[in-house]
Amino acid sequence: MRLVLQLLLSLQAASLAPYRVTFVKPESVAGVPCILAPPSLAKSSLALLRRAGWHPPRHLRRVDGDGRAYQLSDAGALALAAMLDDDAGAAADGGSAPEQRAAADGGSATEQRAAAKELAALVRAGRLRWAPLHQIHAPLVEDARHEPPHEGHFVRHLPEGEAPAPRTPRVVTFAELFAGIGGFRAGLEAAAGAPPVPAVACEILESARRIYAANFGAESLTGTPVQRLDRLPACDLLMAGFPCQSYTEQAGKRRRGFRDPRGQLFWHVVRLLAASELADRPEALLLENVRGLREARGLWPGEASGGEPPAGSALEACLAALSRCGYAVASRVYDSAGALPQARERVYIVAIRADLAAAGRFRWPALERRGPRSIRDVLEDPADAERHRVPRALYRSVVDSAYHAARPRARFPDVDGPANTVRATYRRSPKLFSQFVPLAGGDPPWRFLTPREVARLQGFPDDFVLDAADEADQYAAIGNAVSPPVVEALCGALLDALG
Repeated sequence: MRLVLQLLLSLQAASLAPYRVTFVKPESVAGVPCILAPPSLAKSSLALLRRAGWHPPRHLRRVDGDGRAYQLSDAGALALAAMLDDDAGAAADGGSAPEQRAAADGGSATEQRAAAKELAALVRAGRLRWAPLHQIHAPLVEDARHEPPHEGHFVRHLPEGEAPAPRTPRVVTFAELFAGIGGFRAGLEAAAGAPPVPAVACEILESARRIYAANFGAESLTGTPVQRLDRLPACDLLMAGFPCQSYTEQAGKRRRGFRDPRGQLFWHVVRLLAASELADRPEALLLENVRGLREARGLWPGEASGGEPPAGSALEACLAALSRCGYAVASRVYDSAGALPQARERVYIVAIRADLAAAGRFRWPALERRGPRSIRDVLEDPADAERHRVPRALYRSVVDSAYHAARPRARFPDVDGPANTVRATYRRSPKLFSQFVPLAGGDPPWRFLTPREVARLQGFPDDFVLDAADEADQYAAIGNAVSPPVVEALCGALLDALG
C-alpha cells in the first residue's frame, strides 16, 4: 500500500513539475448565495423567497440531492445574513425587507417583512439551510474517476515557450461550442495549412445557424444546447466563446458573473472535458470572453492586459477548473484594434494538455494589420442608403444628451479613425452605444453602418455570406462574433506549438 501511495505521489509531482503552479480559492466568485430546501419545503420556500422579494429575476435553481437549491438576490443574501446574525437581530428584521424590490405577486412591505422573518425562522430551526457560497455548478463537474492531481484548487500556468520548430502539415479536427456564425472557424481555416475537419459546431440560435450553414455547410452543425450534450466528439482543438452577458451586465455595483445562469454555461465546457479520460480530451482549447471576466469580486481591478488572473476573479476560477482537467493554461487580453479598425478588448484563454510537449512551445502571437485601417476603409455606397438614415427622434435624443455634450465624438466618430466596439445591440438598441457615419443630402446627415460594413470592422471577408438571415439578425450575429483575424493569429500560434 505504501509503495502504491509513493508511486501516486511521484506521478503527481511529475505532472506538476514542469509548470509553475499557484494555489487559489475561487469559491468566493464561483459560489452563489442559496437556500437549500428539502422536498417537503421546496414549493413553500420558493413562494416565501418571492414574497420577500429575494428571488432575483435571473436566477439559479438546481436539484441538490433530494432537495432544491434556490438562489437569493444580492440584497436578499445580505438581509438574511444580517437577520441570522445574533448581534444584528431585531434591527435587521425590522429594516431590511422593505428595501427589497416589490415581490412578483405585488406584496406590500409588511408582507415582504413577514416572509423574510419566516424564512429566517426556518433557517434558525434547521428546516432550511443557508449556504452563502453554494457551489451550484458542482454537480455538473464532479466525477469520482477524475480526482485532481493535487489537493485543493490550483492554476497550472502555461510557460512562455521557445520558438517552435516549423509546423508539420496535419489535418486538424475541431469542435466549436457557442459557435455563432463561425468566427472561430473562419480564423482557424485561415491559419491552418490544410482544411480543418469539423467534429461538432453547437449553436442554439437558428438565425446564426443559417449564416453558419451558408458559409461552411450544415455538416456537424447542431442546435442542441451545450448543456444537453453528453460528451465531446474526438477532436484536436476545442474553441468556445461562452456567453458574455453576465460579465458585462451589472446587478447594482457587481457584475452578475456565475450568479447568472448564462455565466454558469462555462461549467458545461468543463463537464464535457471531464467526461473523457485525459488522453481522449482535446489537445488544446481556445476560449474567448469579455474583459469583465478578469474582474475581481465584481470590481474593476485596473490590471494590465497580461500577467496573473486577478485573485478571486471569474477568470481565475475558469483557469483553475481547466487546470483540474489536466491542462496548462494562460490568458491574455487582445484588442482587435491591433488588426482591425475597431476597438474590441477580449480575454482569450489558451489551454494545452499538460501531458504534451506542445505545452512548452506556445508563444503569444502579435497581431498583424493586413486589411482596412479606418472606418472610411470599410464604408460602401449603399444603394438603399436612405433606409439606413438615423431617425430624427433618435438623432435629437443623442445630441441633446449630457453624454454627447461631454463626448461629442463617441457617437459620431472621425471616419479616419477606428470604431468603438461593435455590439449585438447595434441596430436593435442604438440609443446608448451605436455609432453613425455621415450621409449627405438629408436630415439628419448621419446613417447606420450596413451589415457588410460592420462585418468588415470585425474582419470577416467580403465573400462571407450574411443574407441567409434577416438584417436585424445579421447585426446581432456579427456583434456577438469573435474577430476572425485575432483567432487566426492565436490558432496559428497553437498549431505551431502542437507541431
